[in-house]
Amino acid sequence: MNKIIVKGNATIYENNFSFNPIYPVEVVSKPQVCYGQALLNSNGTFEFMRKPRKKHRGILIKKLAHGRLSATKDGAILLTLKVYKDEGIDIADAITMEAISAAKAIV
Repeated sequence: MNKIIVKGNATIYENNFSFNPIYPVEVVSKPQVCYGQALLNSNGTFEFMRKPRKKHRGILIKKLAHGRLSATKDGAILLTLKVYKDEGIDIADAITMEAISAAKAIV
């Protein structure tokens, strides 16, 4: 992979990053959207390392109202539940009932 050095101004705000080159150059690289790790060094330089996005490889065992029960690639069983506070239901009761439903699906 070729190393591309472009000088410019970087703006970081909350979880967003923007970079504007001082001297725009055409055809430095093809436009791309990618996942990676951004590193802002103590001397003010910025590095971005592209990394492949890990895909979930779980096998769905049972779909639940607030989540899912899956068998993972490493041989584990994963129960994922997500209940919003503003749903107007008893969250503890919903989690309990769905955990029982998930347990029955394993047997």
